[in-house]
Amino acid sequence: QKAEKGTASEEPGRTAKAKRGRGGLPESIRLTVGPLPKACSKNARDHWYAAYRDGRDFQSIVHFTARFELSRKPTVLPWPHITVALILRRKRRGRIDPDNVWSMFKPGLDGLVDAGLVTDDDTEHVTLGAITKEVSEVEETVIIVRRE
Repeated sequence: QKAEKGTASEEPGRTAKAKRGRGGLPESIRLTVGPLPKACSKNARDHWYAAYRDGRDFQSIVHFTARFELSRKPTVLPWPHITVALILRRKRRGRIDPDNVWSMFKPGLDGLVDAGLVTDDDTEHVTLGAITKEVSEVEETVIIVRRE
């Protein structure tokens, strides 16, 4: 079988792309990962271990997808400040609550810190950007990280 162009791994739906700025250094990266872990929502009534397990798995996926993208071209890490925006691709329409989305994405922020993109996930280093929802056949999350 022929691999898709831009695929970051053997698994479908895990891709990463970078926008290049001055001197070939990336100004932003775009990571495509699976859906956000529902067990990490503030409204979830799951056992604490379910939230831990799902959060840990999502953090690892974001970490390794970001490291793969950053390994393709050299860049100076850590970035001093980043803005994170999300595109949620879901099968059905519906409203989204930004507070719940960002609480479900917290393990993803930890994955970006683990990947070395930024030193910490506090407000001094990270700005939470827009959340956009798209209707799609495949449920996935697109993470857009811009260097500021």
